[in-house]
Amino acid sequence: MGFRGNYRNRIIMKHKTKQCLYLIAFSILLFSCGSIGKLGNSTKIERGTILKYIVNEASPYDVYVRAFEKDSIEFKYQFDDPEAWGIIQMNDWALEFGPNLKNYFPEYQETLNLEEQTAVWVARDIFRKLKQGMEVGMSTGFANSWKLKGSETYSFEASDGENYDLPVIVITDATESQEIWIHDDIDNPLIVMMMVDFRIELVDVSFTSL
Repeated sequence: MGFRGNYRNRIIMKHKTKQCLYLIAFSILLFSCGSIGKLGNSTKIERGTILKYIVNEASPYDVYVRAFEKDSIEFKYQFDDPEAWGIIQMNDWALEFGPNLKNYFPEYQETLNLEEQTAVWVARDIFRKLKQGMEVGMSTGFANSWKLKGSETYSFEASDGENYDLPVIVITDATESQEIWIHDDIDNPLIVMMMVDFRIELVDVSFTSL
């Protein structure tokens, strides 16, 4: 009777342990999925998100997100000329390790599949090293070496009235004459502003159905 009781207790404990492990794994997965693509505390970047930038305080540059996953991002970019647009696709390796940042886009209708570059976002490994204070080799078209300068808050009011106060890290080149401001989120290291050979800044976030 004692043996049966102990055996039954062991079975119950084993079952409960397995349930707890499943619950922990599910919670970790849920937490991870919930953090992907957040912009600030509430806005989630997903298919249909429109990120509106201004170049040199005059020219619009719109990013229409067509897919946003941890292992792939696709967006359509649009200049002020209705015919000047293209599509950018980034794969998992580029998003994790891509050592180069593409900043010049063809003004004609073309699809570019980036395998060793990122655009609009920086690679997570680059972001991680910069936050750790490491000097990083990242070719951008105007500088090849970048380091952490500090942290700031990037603020703007969207067209729907929502106020964004985004935590960012600020990186600078070796001469400290150029800066890139990056959303401080390993799951969404979005570039919100660059002051380089040109100036580009995020001014609006909106949504549409694609």
